[in-house]
Amino acid sequence: MVRRSMSVARSARLVLTPRALSLVVVTVLVSCGRQHVGDGLRSGYDESRPRDAGAFDVGSFNYTDRDIYDVLLSPVDAKNFDGAILVSGAAATPGDATQWSIPHAAMAALRWDARWQVPHPLKATWLTLVDRQAFASDLGYDKYREQRAQRGTAWCQAQVLVPRAPTPGSMSFLDLHFMPDGSVKATVTDLSQEPIVPRRSPDESKIALTAPCAQAASNPFFGLPKPPTHIE
Repeated sequence: MVRRSMSVARSARLVLTPRALSLVVVTVLVSCGRQHVGDGLRSGYDESRPRDAGAFDVGSFNYTDRDIYDVLLSPVDAKNFDGAILVSGAAATPGDATQWSIPHAAMAALRWDARWQVPHPLKATWLTLVDRQAFASDLGYDKYREQRAQRGTAWCQAQVLVPRAPTPGSMSFLDLHFMPDGSVKATVTDLSQEPIVPRRSPDESKIALTAPCAQAASNPFFGLPKPPTHIE
């Protein structure tokens, strides 16, 4: 799910940055979901469970020029984020880079249920950064008390089709490919992660962006208990 940063104060007190706080809160949300939704998404693999048929490491490729954070995968019919898992987002690849940034897939593992048919649909919800200046100016925003997105950002969602189950006995990757038109495509590979959009030179690989979201979503943090700002 999303790369996070933490800073340690000189007093040896751990101070969580806003991004780290997002991880803490969503982790709590996800854990609660797993307790209440037996057939929701679950991370990890338990061979003692007869329905478990392996698991994916999940990562993200970002083909837009906007950073993507707080990616949540959930069942398509879920009315909330019970059973969701948090997936690493991806910063926009610098314009002068000749290769796409390879995603970090170690933060999330998606358990595959043997009852699922392929292609299996999932819902992806994520936060995209639209305007850095507007984002920085919205200092009083509280995502736990305000339903709107913070200025300069947008919550988006799209359906994702997982094309196949993980390969037994192999490290399988489920990569989410965030496209400029707001859609998300999923690919499954074994042992390596590969982009699906070629990138040869900065001029040749530019992709025109449309609206930040093809389908808007609501703020998934709204109404949740606000976490503490320090961990003793």
